[in-house]
Amino acid sequence: MKARVGQVKRIVNKDKRKAAKDEYYAVILNYNGQYNTLLFTELELKVAFNRSASNAEDCLERSLISNLLD
Repeated sequence: MKARVGQVKRIVNKDKRKAAKDEYYAVILNYNGQYNTLLFTELELKVAFNRSASNAEDCLERSLISNLLD
């Protein structure tokens, strides 16, 4: 599966262990000049969304290029 940087995709957990979730949410982020795939559970995404809603003053704004391309 392919995705753009910053696009969240739901993926099925392959070769899952007994206690692991059936699916994850994957996102590719550029951190310190390196592109990394990060995997989150649904709960971890909800925690992050709630944190940003509670701290709106600390959230980023989209750039002009992002607004034009995405």
